[in-house]
Amino acid sequence: MEIQLITKANETRFFDYVHGRECEFFYYIYDYKTNFPDFRLFIAINKENETKGVFFILKNQYVKIEGTSEATTCFLDFLDDLKLNLKIITAQSKHKTQIKNRYSNYQKEAVRYRMILQGQKEQLSCKYESISLGEHQKEHIASLFRKSDPVHFSKSNASEIQLDDTHKAFGIIENNILTSAITAWNYNRIGKINTLGTHPDYLRQGRAKSLLKYTINWLSSCTDHIIIQVRAQNTAAIHLYEQLGFKIQFKHYLIYF
Repeated sequence: MEIQLITKANETRFFDYVHGRECEFFYYIYDYKTNFPDFRLFIAINKENETKGVFFILKNQYVKIEGTSEATTCFLDFLDDLKLNLKIITAQSKHKTQIKNRYSNYQKEAVRYRMILQGQKEQLSCKYESISLGEHQKEHIASLFRKSDPVHFSKSNASEIQLDDTHKAFGIIENNILTSAITAWNYNRIGKINTLGTHPDYLRQGRAKSLLKYTINWLSSCTDHIIIQVRAQNTAAIHLYEQLGFKIQFKHYLIYF
């Protein structure tokens, strides 16, 4: 099996492979199309000249793999030859054992769901007034995310928050306090809800749900599908998303080094 780096010269092979599965391969497509920094995209081709899998390397530390077991083995061999300082490998759950056997020195593992809302056209009613947040509020947004989830958002910073025509941040402000915030973006008719956080002093009052509805209303006006990712153990969030019509479509396994 041959590994090929995707470039302008052979990108048709990649787009043919993911055609009709844009929600499944959303990050591959988005990062490649937008020339995401330090991003490399590869495909695996068998002897019959068929594409059997894709994977990417981000910042020489993060790897994501999709494909057949044979393609995954080929990708892992390729990674071993590169001798990267890996931090996370993400793959389909069916490859869990295959990856664990290869990297017995991993630190921990996790499961993440990709949930999708499709065809939402009806405007949802919101309990709280939400507003669009601007550049001057980036640090407030990052600070709120850090407070809302010190474990997973501890490294959130203003420089990572992108705001433009397709990248938005919305929030609920009361008494000059940002009580809840969310970031989202849309690309090629697919919407992505990125980060949602509520200040610890304002939990369990319906703010996250209200803000999520507001964001869904915005994304529904310019997309056909809305994606959200959630840790499998976050049952409260999964229940909330299911209430709003999201369904679990993909399950991914993450191994941390």
